[in-house]
Formats: sequence, C-alpha cells, structure tokens
Amino acid sequence: MNELFDSGPSGIRTLAAICFSSFMTHHHTPQQTAPSQAAHTRAAPKRLARGCEPVVPLQMPSIGRQWQHPFVDIFKSFGTDPSGASLKGSALSADLKGEVSEEMDREICKRVFKVQGSVSANNYIQLPKTKGKVRSLDLVGEFLYLQLKLLGGKYFLIHLDYVVSNGQRFRISLSNAYQEVGTATYHCIQCPCQLPEQWTVVRLHVPSALGVVPGVNRHGFLLRSIQICSSLYVRNVFTSDRYYAANAGPREILGEFKDWAWVDVPDAGEAAAAASDRMAVMAAPSPLKSSSSLPSASSISGSGKAEKEDWPRPIASIRNMAAVAAGGRRIVETSGVLQVPHRRAAFVLSAGPDGASAPMEVAGMSCMALVLRNQDPSSRPRFLQGHARRVEMLEASDDGRWVASVQGSGDEEVEGRRSPPVMRLWTVHSEGMVCASVTSLPSLVSVQAVTFDGPSKFLAVAGQDIQNRQSLLVWDMSRADGGALTPVAKQTGPDVACLRFSPFEKLTLISCGMENVRFWRIKDSHLSGCMVPLGGLARQMHFTALAFECRRAGHSFCLPSEAAEQVRFWVGTADGRVIELGHKSRKVLAVHQLHTQAITGLCANESFVVTASADRHVRVWPLDFRSFYLHALHETAVTGIDISLDGRQVLCSTADGSVGMLDLQSHQYQDFLRSHRTSVLRAALSDATGQLASVAEGSLKVWSFPALDQIGDFPLPEAQVEAVACHPFRRQIAISFRSGKLLVFDVTAAAAMAERQHEHRLPLLRFLDARGAEDEAARGASLVAADTTSTVVLFSEAQGYEACGSSGAEVACLGFDGNSPAPAMSGTPPRLLWLTESRSVALQSLPEARLVANLAANTKVSCLGFSQSGRFALIGTSDLKIRAFEASDGTSVFTAPCCLPLCSLHLADAGPPPWPLMSAAADKLLRIARVKADPEASSEGSASFTVQLEQSFISHAEAPHQLLSAQGHAVSLSSSEIVCWEIASPEGAVCWASELPPQPRVSGAMPPKGRKTSDEAIPAKAGTADSGSAWSRPPNTGAPARAPTASSAGPKAKAAGVTHMSIAAQAARNLGGFVPNKIFVGGVPITVTEEQFRQCFAQYGAIAKVELHALRGFGYITYDTVEAVDACLEKYEEHYLSKKWVEVKRSIPRELIDAYEREQRRLHSLHSEAQKAAAPKEPAASPKAAAPSGGKGNAIPGSAPTPKAAVAPTGIPGPRPPPTAMPLQRTRTSSSIGSEKGYGGQSPCSRKQALLNRATQARPKQGSA
Repeated sequence: MNELFDSGPSGIRTLAAICFSSFMTHHHTPQQTAPSQAAHTRAAPKRLARGCEPVVPLQMPSIGRQWQHPFVDIFKSFGTDPSGASLKGSALSADLKGEVSEEMDREICKRVFKVQGSVSANNYIQLPKTKGKVRSLDLVGEFLYLQLKLLGGKYFLIHLDYVVSNGQRFRISLSNAYQEVGTATYHCIQCPCQLPEQWTVVRLHVPSALGVVPGVNRHGFLLRSIQICSSLYVRNVFTSDRYYAANAGPREILGEFKDWAWVDVPDAGEAAAAASDRMAVMAAPSPLKSSSSLPSASSISGSGKAEKEDWPRPIASIRNMAAVAAGGRRIVETSGVLQVPHRRAAFVLSAGPDGASAPMEVAGMSCMALVLRNQDPSSRPRFLQGHARRVEMLEASDDGRWVASVQGSGDEEVEGRRSPPVMRLWTVHSEGMVCASVTSLPSLVSVQAVTFDGPSKFLAVAGQDIQNRQSLLVWDMSRADGGALTPVAKQTGPDVACLRFSPFEKLTLISCGMENVRFWRIKDSHLSGCMVPLGGLARQMHFTALAFECRRAGHSFCLPSEAAEQVRFWVGTADGRVIELGHKSRKVLAVHQLHTQAITGLCANESFVVTASADRHVRVWPLDFRSFYLHALHETAVTGIDISLDGRQVLCSTADGSVGMLDLQSHQYQDFLRSHRTSVLRAALSDATGQLASVAEGSLKVWSFPALDQIGDFPLPEAQVEAVACHPFRRQIAISFRSGKLLVFDVTAAAAMAERQHEHRLPLLRFLDARGAEDEAARGASLVAADTTSTVVLFSEAQGYEACGSSGAEVACLGFDGNSPAPAMSGTPPRLLWLTESRSVALQSLPEARLVANLAANTKVSCLGFSQSGRFALIGTSDLKIRAFEASDGTSVFTAPCCLPLCSLHLADAGPPPWPLMSAAADKLLRIARVKADPEASSEGSASFTVQLEQSFISHAEAPHQLLSAQGHAVSLSSSEIVCWEIASPEGAVCWASELPPQPRVSGAMPPKGRKTSDEAIPAKAGTADSGSAWSRPPNTGAPARAPTASSAGPKAKAAGVTHMSIAAQAARNLGGFVPNKIFVGGVPITVTEEQFRQCFAQYGAIAKVELHALRGFGYITYDTVEAVDACLEKYEEHYLSKKWVEVKRSIPRELIDAYEREQRRLHSLHSEAQKAAAPKEPAASPKAAAPSGGKGNAIPGSAPTPKAAVAPTGIPGPRPPPTAMPLQRTRTSSSIGSEKGYGGQSPCSRKQALLNRATQARPKQGSA
C-alpha cells in the first residue's frame, strides 16, 4: 500500500509516501492560512504528494488542503471578505484596476465581471490582493476551468503565476493573440486560446503547459496568483484535480446552460511539438520527459479521473517501521497522574473479491503511518501514509469496515493558535484500506475519544477545545465515503475519558471520565445528558473504560422488556475496579476488584469480559468475575485491547509501543509490532550478518534486516550511549558510553566479550576488517575509536580488544562540543572526516590519523558523512549545497543543491549507478535523489556525476539524525522511529535484496515483549555446553552454527552430508539457539498420568525431564541426546496414548519457526540438486514423448528449477535459494499464557463446548509451518 493508491470513489490520485517539501508549503507568512477554510469543509481526500526536487527552503503548511476537493470556487473562496471589497456592492475582494465593473449578463441571467480597456496592463482583476492577508492562492489543482466570454472581438490576456517544486516561478499566459505554444523566455509560457462569440469554459491542463519547458517537474506546482486582463467577461474560475467533460460535471463548472462552448488549452499536438523543438536548444535542469499532452478520452476512467501512468514512480517505499509510543492519555490515580498512549491497534474486517468476508486483519498506528497486517506471522505489513503529524489515536467500527485515525495538533502556530487535530476515515476492502474522508477539527486542541455507532452511520469525537472545555461532536457518516461528514450535534460537558455508542438504544452515547458516568441522547441537533447516580463511588474517582454485554457486532436496539431489564455494561476505574451497571435502571449492580492498578482497557461479549491494566496484565473473566479464565503478563503497562468478531483473539497494545495478539483458544501470543521504550539514540548496520543494532537509553535491540523482526533485547549498564558499531563478519556489537566505557557484546552468546574504560568519551566507533593482514596477530578485525581529544585509539580483536595503539590527529577536531557537526568514519577505505574550522574539513586515514586532504567547504558546514562503500566523503553546507569528494585523495566529484541545512547525509553507492542520495533536514522530511554517472562528460577516465529527480517522504515525527543502507535497502533513524526503506531501481522495479541468513532469537536475551516466558522456553546460551552437549559435538565458540557455505563445499558434498538423517533434523542442527533434545506432544488425553506419559516415550532413549499438562492437552519430553529425538520423530504416526494418537514435534521457540522452515527448504533444494546431478543423463526425448497426450508431463505441478546459490566468502553466508514445494516438519511454539487451574486454560467462548472437546476430540494444533 506504499505505492500509488486511490483515495476512494472521489478519484483523487494519492501517492502514499511521497510529498513535496515545496509542493506542500505556503509562500506567505506563517500568520496566514487558506481563506474560508472553515466554510469549505469538503473533507475528502486530496493529492498528498508527488516527486520533486526541492531546492528552496520553504515552510510546511499548518493545515491540509482537503478543502480543495473536489474543486475550488476561486472567486467565492478568495473573495468573501466584505470589508475588503474593492467594488461597491460586490463580494469580490481583489485588486481591481482600470475599467472593471460588475453587471448582469442577460444571456445567462447572472452577475459577471466586465474587464475592458485598450491597455491590458492598466485594466485587470488580480487575485489575491497585493496587500491582503493571503499572499498566495496555493492551489494545487491539475485542471483550471475559466468561464469567459470575449468582449467585442478584441484581444484579451490572462496571466497565471505558478511556482514549481524546485522554487522556480513560471507564468502561463493565455491570449487569442498567440498563434502557437511557445516560451517567450524560460519562465514565460505562451498558450493560444481562441474563444468563440459565446460563453466558453476554458479547460487548462497545467502539467501540459509546464511540460513545454524541458526539465520542469510537471507534477509539482502551486498556483500563486491570477490576473485577468481586458477585454473579457468573466463569470468564475475553478481549480480541480478532476477532468470534467462538457456533458458530465458539477453545475458550477459546466455553466448555466448545456450549450456553452469548451476550449482545451494547450492543444495536445501543439504542446508536444513545442516541447520537442525546444529540447535541442534549452538545457534542462533534470532529465525528465518534457513532452506532454492532455489526457485523451480513452485515458479517462469511468469515474472521471486521469490515469496515473504520467506520475513519477516513488524512489523508495517503506518496508517496515519500529516507532516509539508517545503518551497521549492521562489517567488520574491516587498516587498521581499516569501518562500512557492510546490504543495502538484494532481488528478490521476486509471483504474478499466476491464480497465475502475475509479473515480479520490488524490495523495499527506506527508514528505517522498506519499499518495493516493479517494474522499470518510471515506476512509483510502494508503502510499507509497521509498524516503530516504523529497519529495519536486509532479506532475501528464494530463491524471492522471503518477505521478512524487522528493526528495531534501541530507545534507551529498560525494566527496565535496551534494547528488543529486532523481526523482521517479509512474504508477497509479486499486490497487494504483507502482514505475516504479527511476532517479538520478546528474547535479542538486535543482528542480523547473516538467511537462509531453499531451500523456505522454516526461518528462521535470527544476532546478538549480552545477554552479547555470538554466538547462532544457527532457527525453523520452517510456521505463519508468520498464526501464530507455532516455535523449532527455538538455539546460541552464534563471530563470524558471513554466514549461509546450504546448497542441497546439508538442515538445514545455513554461516556465516563473524572467523577462521572453519563448518558447522552442525540435529538434535534443537541446532546442532552443524564448523570448516572454513583454515590460515594464517584468521589475522587477517574473512570477510564467502558464495555457492553453483547457481541461486537450484535446490536439489538429493539429488545424485549425482560431482556432490556437484564442487559448490563461495565465501567473500569483508576484503582483497578470494575463497576457493573444496569443499562435501563442505570443503577450500580456490583463492584469487582480485578487489578491492582488502573484499568486501561475493557472489552466484553455475551460470554466473557477481557480487562487490561497498568499492572501489565490482560485477564479474561467470566461474566460473574469469580475467577479469571487466563491471563497474560506483559513487560510494560497494557494501554488498550480489542476483541475479534468471533471472540477468539484479543489484541493487546502496551506502553512501549508493542502490539501482540492473544489467542484464547490455543493460548499462544503473536507479536505484530515492536519498538524501543525510550528515544532511539544510535544504530549500526551489518551487511554481512544481516542485522541492525539500535540503542536507546539503557537498552540494546538487535533486529533482522530488512524485515525489522526483533532478534534480541539486552539491558545496558549505562543509559547515555555515545556510539555503536557492528562487527564486519561476526555477530558482535561495540558500544561506547558517555563515561568513557567501551563494551563489546557478543549477540550469539548474549554476553559481554570485553569491557574497557577510556579516560575520555569515545563518540566515534568503527570496525576495520583485517582478515587479509600479513601479521597473524592482527588478523580478524580491529576496532577504531576516536575520543574528544582528537586521538585515534586502536583495539585489537586478537588481543581481546585491548588497546594496542593510539595516535594523535595532525589537526584538532571541533565536532565534539555538540555545537558543530559530528565527525564521520568509514571502514573501506579506512578514513576519518571531521571539522577543523567552520569552513574546513580534514580527511584523514586510519588508524594512523594521517592527513590525506583538507576539504574546503567555502561556507559553514552543517553535516558530514560517507557513502555506503566508503568511496565518497560527503559534506553538507549552509549555502544549501551537498559536496562529494573522493575518499582516497579528496578530489571533488560533484555538487548538488539541497533544500535546507542538512542534519544527516548518506549515499548508497554499493551497486552500479544511479545511486540514491539521501538527506534529512530540520523539516523532518527524508529526501532521496538519484546520482547518475555521465559518460559523455567524463574525461581522461574520471567519471562525472549528475543529480537527478529528488523526492521527499513524510515518515518521521522528528528529524532523522542517521541514515544507513545495505543490500538495496535503507534505514532512516530519528529519536522516535526506525524506518526501513526499499529502494526502487531506475526502471521502477523494486530492488529485492538477497535473502539474508535466518536470524534466530538470541539465547539469553530478554523474553519477547507481550508475554512472560517460562524458564523452559529460554534456550541455553551458546558456547556454554561442553563436548558432551546435546548436539553430540563440540560447540562452535565463534560464529553461530550455520549450514556449510557454497564456498566450502559443492552441492553434491552438501547434499551427501544430509542424506544419513532427515532434512528436518539437519535443519534443527544448523539452526541452533534452542534446546535440541526436547519434544512437544500435543493432543494428550485428559486422563493420562505422568507415568503413562513417560513410559510411552522412554523406548526411544533416556529421559531427563517430563512435563505434563493433561488438563491443557499437551506435554514436553526432554531426552538426554538429540538422537533420541530423531528416533522418536521417525515414528511420527505410531504414537498413541490411551488409544488416542498424539502429535509429536520438535519444541522450537516461536521466534525460530520461520528460520527453521527456511533452513528446511534450503536443504531440500540442495538435496534435490544433488540428486539431479548424480542421476544419469538420458537422451533427449521427442516432444511427444516428453509430453504425452493430455498435456501431462513428468514435471511436478507447480515446481520450478531452483537457481544455484551464489558463491560467498568463507564465513559469510551466501544468499539462500527461493523456497520450493516440500513437506515441512511442524514445530511447537513456546506457550506463554498462564491460566487459572479451575478452568484448565480453555477458551471461555463456551465452557460447556470446551469440556466436550476435551473428552471427544484432540486439541487444536499448536504449531504452524
């Protein structure tokens, strides 16, 4: 969903991730805003973004342009200020100069403006006013519609001033005096416009007119002003993104009568011819296509929108994201005020291609984007963008068809107040989610609650207004899909922490907050409230959550009288209690103490109630609350929950930004989103090991790259981290702290390898690959560090990372004071780049710190960096330039413009050009341009480079301070999120990186977030077993166990190594990272004893440990050796307990299942290749013999030839072949959910049915393959 997608039936084209910096910027002062914005509440989606090459620093707008959809009446929107009317009796506020008058036209019986006079420069209408509040129209419509009539057969002239994405200004002039499309100067475009002797609608296609000038980005422009000169009658002017034909469109644009003439400007043939003629004589700023034409009739879809082939493809798209949660919810406890985030995810229901309901998906929010992901752990998330600020709240309708997301108010102020919150409505369909409506909330400062009614006809919002009062707003959603929300009612009232529509009574809301629970009735555009009498329970009590006794989509407004008396609802409190209330009687029925801290979430159906609390527990209760069915313990406070339509899954959101799903039937917990708890400080990327290390205050996280699946979470001894670096070919990470401490961490062993104390801070760390060194003692890798005294220190891996040398720099560094740009370090070639003066940068070699070149920046330096390969040294300067130098000798390579003074800079030059040039500035945008080699400009073997099209991406709530890249992907890091980008090739196809080696969860690491892992689920630490370990071989103390590489053995040798045992057993041996001699037994009858359980499996080998959970239907057996496990698994179909077959599988943690299955596929493909290579070659058969009649050949259906793996260097895993069809051994995922003994851990959906299933059927399968 990160590509071009439609924003609903409105037909407005939206580019999800791309936006222009200058396209979305105002050229007026920050105090002004779009005119009549409050009056024009056409809250439908608009065009968000297009590619551009921003050069001029411009400010971001404070309010979105959703009011420009579907069209803008310019005279009405920019002329409704009666005090500024320049013409007596006219509503038009504009500069009227010369002979301009307003009169009644007898032909159309409407008032029009008459512009006459012999000199066009002295007789005109100009919008906006020169001295008005609005300095620029800032209209983005692709089409301009002018209602004109020629005056007396004279010449006329119209000037349209546009600004394009790179800051250049162009004037498009329309006149009947021009004969052909052309350019008087580079910035003046002349378009002929011949009008008939009647009222005419002139349809101007702006991209076609701008395309006359070569090199101009035709998709990034703003209309600044309009000047209509004599001699004309003017009725109105409109802008729109839609293509309206003469017989289909709004009445305002089509005119009062159907016989109005239509004129297209420019003519398609003339525009293309003019562009091609001038291409040979004009130098283009960027090599984009210049020829353009109006959309033909065949290119217009049925909804009246132009096709998207003319749009530039996005250079990058989001692959995955890890965002830090921000506290936006205030809970008043007895001990103080608790700040927790809102719920971050909800269940949604998409419709299949045939209209049938598809499985429920999870919609979550990750900083400034929405995430849509199905329940398959291996599925790839889809990110939907459009919000310009951090998304603070997400809510889904009860039927799962609608999603509302709210972005918070902005920090910038316009006319003395901050930008208001913005709410987006999304519809869910088979292909994902589509933005259907955008609504600004100008009367609110913050939003506390959003809710849909049962049939999804109304939407209610509770928030705080400008005067710090609580306001309730209700809208009608009947026109939300592609139209505007209709306000229904508005009311101010008491504090509201939670708001819900009643499922038992139409147009009734129930809210709870500080010391109140209140019913609201919507009637006659008014909300009348009624307080629920709570007595002493309401005194100094904060009510936090609401839930009703009905299934999620089971709304019954017409209940029998007896049933209406019995329906209940529950209210959660800040002290961990749940108050049971009667819906009709509105009296307190019972009070239950369920948690020790505040209840943050409450969900219920007709069978059970689920509670979430700040005490980190999620518990499932029966309706009488006697004892919970089961509970899940999280690492941080649970901030919100949601229950699926069938009541089998519970979605949990935690305070650290994690989202997971609890399966009530299988008691499994699945993670969807992970994140740091605090601000992200630094990150390092290892291309060889395929891992990303990120550090926050007091924690280190290791992620698989580029999937961003968390591998390990480790605590750090200190919170203030200076730098982090990854080993070039081992899973080791070096971290330096503010105190001068240096820590080298082994990810495989989950332990510190070395700890050194330096007398000064070490803000720079870098590993140097020394495997080719002549000195044997220096082989391996060396860690180079630079301290604040400009001293370079060398730590040798061969000597246990002891300091083996230091050298003082020839020139002192000025970048360690915090006020200057931070230095940069590269490993290949080993170079050091730091600031010596405000306008001079020293390029030094490592580790001897010898000066290579002194790079003159000519102005103040803003940031420093190296390219991915280390070939280029990059410098960003305050004169808005990016300067690139050769890292080997300091030779200048190219200079590129930038938009703002940069804070981070990176060039991904690992492959052939063009290369992505990434930069970030204080405006929080990520800009990506392409650096292309110019062979024609090369001389004497030196390459010349040019910087092409630049695109800007809205993805960060804070300015990115670090940029990294590896294997066709890039990482942008800010204090609030880590974003992994997928870089596209120049042709538009995504560069898919080779599949990285499997990243097992690290032994000894913290248990995964969202659950409390038992001791048996934590694998043994690697490297601690002796020669008599369970693997029956000495452990590998260096790199983690992995399959032989392609360089060490050919396919035949590798296949021969796995023929003596099953592929599943060999995959488990290669994988490592878990207890290898342990099996899981599922489907155990409830009557089986522990002795019977032991005797059944003792025949395969000596048993070290037995764990039986008969009431829950499963158990574990731990053998002394792995061979016993292999022998037991070979008898897969022969295991019976009490005359009932039980399923036996390897006990592999859930985090390693994907890696285990990939390893099986890889070994299976190698074995198949070896068999094919060993088979005798048969003579080629005739086509008839190869394919008998009927079309059935000897090939396996659906199979495909497996490509051979690329040869990789020794010690570095090569790319894996694609998966092939094969039977996989199923695995057991470690259970992490506790249950109450009285209920046996069964799902509370139906207790009677659950007991029946225990006696007659086997439990559901616990593993997934």
